Amino acid sequence: MKTKAAKIIKRYRVVLFCLALGSARYVESAAPVKEYGRVFAHFGEERERKGKLDESVSSYQKALRFDPTLAEAYHRLGVVYRLKGDLNKAVAFSEKAVLLAPEFHQAYHDLGQAYRAQGDYASALNAFEKAWALYPILPFEKQYLYDLAIAYRDVGDLVNALDRAKELRKKDAEGADRLMKELDPE
Repeated sequence: MKTKAAKIIKRYRVVLFCLALGSARYVESAAPVKEYGRVFAHFGEERERKGKLDESVSSYQKALRFDPTLAEAYHRLGVVYRLKGDLNKAVAFSEKAVLLAPEFHQAYHDLGQAYRAQGDYASALNAFEKAWALYPILPFEKQYLYDLAIAYRDVGDLVNALDRAKELRKKDAEGADRLMKELDPE
């Protein structure tokens, strides 16, 4: 059985060969193939995991040159820009991701985080509600419930915030305790 890396190498050997030569120019001069976008998006994710945010931005931008409809690349650019503190770009790229892929629950969640960081609590709540509605199951449900409760608190809706906390308690008592401290810090 082949590993994921072996499959990527076999499928994209021309791109990888060109990258090994040290220049993406060779790749970009080849006929643009949408699937190459996924390769560069994968490189971006690896660089992002290593904390090389500027390099990951470059990889995601290259991915979009090959496939301008690649919602995952827009999503990850939104996340990276939020981590870098450029919230306007974070929102713009996250909005583009959900526009291209309306069922992309993680993109809605990260869009909510960007809105919250901007102080736009009503938009954050809307994005978190969409993420929850699209994918209310593990492994995301605990984080989605937590963020949804905080978003309700941020817009002054403590009743719904407490309802989400009760729902979270059924799944994660420790997380619910942490949430309750945030909802009522006294």
